[in-house]
Amino acid sequence: MVLLLVLLLVLLLVLLLVLLLTLDRQFNHVHSPNFAALDYCNSSVRGPVGDSTQELDNSIGKIMAGVKKMGLDESTVFFFTSDNGAPLSNDQYGNGPLRDGKTTTWEGGIREPACVRWKGTIRPGISGALTATYDIFPTVLSMAGASAPFVKSRSKSAVTIDGIDLTPLLMGKGKGHDCLIHYHSPQAGGDTASANSSGVAAVRCGRY
Repeated sequence: MVLLLVLLLVLLLVLLLVLLLTLDRQFNHVHSPNFAALDYCNSSVRGPVGDSTQELDNSIGKIMAGVKKMGLDESTVFFFTSDNGAPLSNDQYGNGPLRDGKTTTWEGGIREPACVRWKGTIRPGISGALTATYDIFPTVLSMAGASAPFVKSRSKSAVTIDGIDLTPLLMGKGKGHDCLIHYHSPQAGGDTASANSSGVAAVRCGRY
């Protein structure tokens, strides 16, 4: 039964990917070099980044409409977020009011908005809990009723997963991480202080 649920989840993710790739056009939004279809050029006050964002928004709407049309709206979980803040060399408006941008451990580089939607299951609301993109994996496993994978070794020890299951938080009964540890690689570039060091670059606990 668990295997069947996992297979169905994988199939759904593949289906969403196919839907995304078979829209009016293929694109890599929002990322440099920023571009948009003619219908969206100069459609926003935030320049090429804003134009790309508006086209991305329209395409996500098409995916969600397609899921609803197939009768899968209440059995589909949508995760929408970003991996990092905008690079300051690419977005003239930056990440204000947050400081700095991509490749740094300032809030402009690592603090991102996120939305999760599961119609009929997750109630609308706002949370300031500490979470990370690597929490999506264990959360999806939990939602599918699957257990964490195991290392194929003599000891059969479990794989170490940094992420936590956010299902209780999404249901309004849990919390996120107590602390988040942010690492920085010298290959990543960024500001001079971070670029000359590697390892732990920042720690956030609670609101600070």
